[in-house]
Amino acid sequence: MTPGTADRRQLIDRPAHPVDARTRARAFLDAQPPPLPGLPPLLDRVCCAATEALVADGATVTLVPARGLDHDVAEVQVVAGSSGDLYRRAAEVELDLGEGPVTQALLGGHPVLVPEVGASDGWRWPAWEARVQNLGIGAVHAFPLQLGAARFGALSAFHGRPFALVPAVAGLGVALAALTTELLLDRAARTDRSGRPGGLPPLGDDLDLRIEVYQAQGMVMAALGVTMAEALARMRARAFATGKDLPAVAAEIVAGRLDLSGDGTR
Repeated sequence: MTPGTADRRQLIDRPAHPVDARTRARAFLDAQPPPLPGLPPLLDRVCCAATEALVADGATVTLVPARGLDHDVAEVQVVAGSSGDLYRRAAEVELDLGEGPVTQALLGGHPVLVPEVGASDGWRWPAWEARVQNLGIGAVHAFPLQLGAARFGALSAFHGRPFALVPAVAGLGVALAALTTELLLDRAARTDRSGRPGGLPPLGDDLDLRIEVYQAQGMVMAALGVTMAEALARMRARAFATGKDLPAVAAEIVAGRLDLSGDGTR
């Protein structure tokens, strides 16, 4: 049985302890119904557990599928699991803009807690704050999925109103992120035949990896003679300027309707 309201109150009032937090995080995860086969249902289950454990309204898991030990955060991310469509859309805002708590968590390797979206008066991530507020999101907390220096993505919790995590609940987020990382690496160990160390195996059989975004990124890189990071930055700038999402811009590039060398259409 999932821990009830009284259990949550005790959880929130207790000080954080890594071992205790891991035990409690495991209890929330084990209380969820068994997932269907495949990676997305497995990560949806994690998101449902995180929603309950972190007293949130919803949660997502974002992955950087190609991440290894020495990649940067310019790679295309994908929302691989969610507890609902609203929270998936909120997470995808950051993927389109390239700014927000998940990106910061990947850069810094530590949780990034935003207890009140918009409280920074837009100085931190102005475009991200405006768009997630329009979706009715009041707080976001991101916990990196990492092992040593390798970061594979983030677990994010969303609240419909401002909400600050007390240390015990934040500790649960860290513990759930660690358990999620273990689930991913265990799955990788069972499915990867490439023998590559230090990162997740290709997940194309399990996820929509925004293949057109990858393809368009490569096309822009080749056409302009820029790095992959610069190519993605230009695509995101175009998406922001036109009010489109990143996959829509990528589809236009792949179809030959958009040429970023002149930053215009053909």
